[in-house]
Amino acid sequence: MGELAILSSNGDDKLMWDINNKDEVEKAHKEFDKFKDKDYTFFEVLRNGDQGKEIKKFDPKVESIICIPTTRKG
Repeated sequence: MGELAILSSNGDDKLMWDINNKDEVEKAHKEFDKFKDKDYTFFEVLRNGDQGKEIKKFDPKVESIICIPTTRKG
């Protein structure tokens, strides 16, 4: 089971998918791309809760992804 957690002004929204369910994977991929286009940054979250590497494209095999707004210095 995969999870995409999206941090936004609405709080923490979650989207889950089963890797064997094509429709769920497609929906998660579209949501990933939607926020990528809004200049969010994605990170894989490791099983022990630590932050993993930054993700540039959706991979349905990643169990947990966190999506955060990109911050800019100004």
